[in-house]
Amino acid sequence: MRPALAAALALAAATAFPAPAWAGHVRTPECPQELCAAIAADGSRVAFPFAEELTPGVRGPEVYEWSAGRLRALVSIPKGAPHRPAIGLDGASTDLSHVFVETSYSLAPEDVDGGLPDIYDVGGATPVLVSTGPLDAAGGGASLASYAGASADGSRVFFSGLSPFVAEESGTCSGVYERAGGVTGPIATAIKPQEPLPQNLCHSLAFGGVSGDGSHLFFTTSRDMVPDDEGGDDIYQRVGSTLSIVTTYPEPATNCVDLPKFAASSADGRTVLFATNTAISPEDTDEAFDVYKREPDGSFVLVSRGTEGGSGCGFGGDRAVALSADGTVAIFETRARLSPADTDSSNDLYRAQEGQAPVLISTGPTDPNADEQSKVFPDWVTDVSSDGLSVAFETKQPLVAADHDRSMDVYVNANGTTELASTGPVRGGAAAAAELLGLSDDGQTVVFATKGRLTDSDLDRDRDIYLRRVAAKRTLLLSGEEIPPRMRVARSGRLRASGSAVVRVACPKTETSGPCHGNVTLSRGKKRLGRAPFQVAAGRRGPVSVHLPRSFSPARPVRVLARVRGVDRLGNASLETASVRLALGGGSAGR
Repeated sequence: MRPALAAALALAAATAFPAPAWAGHVRTPECPQELCAAIAADGSRVAFPFAEELTPGVRGPEVYEWSAGRLRALVSIPKGAPHRPAIGLDGASTDLSHVFVETSYSLAPEDVDGGLPDIYDVGGATPVLVSTGPLDAAGGGASLASYAGASADGSRVFFSGLSPFVAEESGTCSGVYERAGGVTGPIATAIKPQEPLPQNLCHSLAFGGVSGDGSHLFFTTSRDMVPDDEGGDDIYQRVGSTLSIVTTYPEPATNCVDLPKFAASSADGRTVLFATNTAISPEDTDEAFDVYKREPDGSFVLVSRGTEGGSGCGFGGDRAVALSADGTVAIFETRARLSPADTDSSNDLYRAQEGQAPVLISTGPTDPNADEQSKVFPDWVTDVSSDGLSVAFETKQPLVAADHDRSMDVYVNANGTTELASTGPVRGGAAAAAELLGLSDDGQTVVFATKGRLTDSDLDRDRDIYLRRVAAKRTLLLSGEEIPPRMRVARSGRLRASGSAVVRVACPKTETSGPCHGNVTLSRGKKRLGRAPFQVAAGRRGPVSVHLPRSFSPARPVRVLARVRGVDRLGNASLETASVRLALGGGSAGR
């Protein structure tokens, strides 16, 4: 097939298959990814975006890090900012030492593009601008950047741009760049002379991923970048500075354009999981997508064996989801019934392990085996552990006895056992839909969002972020606000004839975790006069009567120090002090 025609058809196919719009997942500036939480490999730290203020000093949307039961805001915007821009979470390193966000606000002096969105690393003490390059510094003007991915250690970040960041070859729809060590460059440069394309056509180039050890970089392009590329779309790998083609199989003489889709690689990059509509194996007899592995020796193995997708030149078929770190376990999605337990005609998740029959994952002991058709492709929102043996996914089907409704829930299938993850000790959220946000690499920590109340610390019906420890069966609220109530104390009070003092305290109207409770302590000099408890609703004020010692019997107004410890229902506490003038009231203050 002529390269120009292949490029045109590839571009048309890319338009026909836009980025998936997940059912139940609305992409927003705060959450542009399908799975919108970054979880450390061991589940000890979580980063997530949230629209509400959860820590003191935050004035709008923020990306927070949760660790050891505490939150901290990762983005600091000066108080003089004219507005609070959207801040979206893009990704992170596996230990969360690097957290990548997108915002239109300038967090670094070198960001001078006039308020266009940029990518920053906010994991350290100072934000680091990622989406920049020589043309920025040379006055090349504003460039639109979009996060593509990062290496596991966060030292290399990849992003695409609609306008160039570096002086590069022309003829691509958008550039894909690598930022490492403070230097930006294209992810690859063609070593084969390029045939000019007709006007208004361009080559596609899409970032695929980086192997866990960082040795292999993968991308897909319609560009013939090496001499042995015969045209059409191919998956490439870059090892060091050497380019080579992964999809080296011969393409059949059909009217279908090969559209390989990179999915994942093993940790060492030598095994690659992908989907293609080209029949590489004799067992593959259709023109729809099938899932393959390229083994370290260069051979190709059909993973989705036994599936029959029919015709359609790549529109539909099986989807490659994930590959284990050692390359032996693949997760894929198919409509084919590859297990006796699969009795419906909708897409399902399967595990393919070398030397074993495919295992149905998207099922459970109470699976109704009803068709669960989705209006979007793919059907399953999924995340997988590094060993491929734990898979988190969403479904409306009640797969275990504890799921009593038909709302969307998050499940985890670990070593063949399916458990409900979007649950907790409080049943107030049983009927609320849940969204899967991520699964830790060790498969023991699931993060999800729901409007349901699953713990006592969730005091509202708004969308909140939860963490579930799979083995411990423990659910924690991550998005509980940590803003202590700033109590106010009236500057004047009264001395009663009964021998008590009355002061007035107010609980702030902004306190979302009210009512406020605590105690008021009065002292004069180094002598404590008395203490009394209180409880005041948010936005209200009330009197607190403090019993005084008999020896304290002033004949005229006197000043005392009031210490007010205010606590909200989440346990956030503050201490306010004020000088209060106690006036004589209700007769003599003496007994």
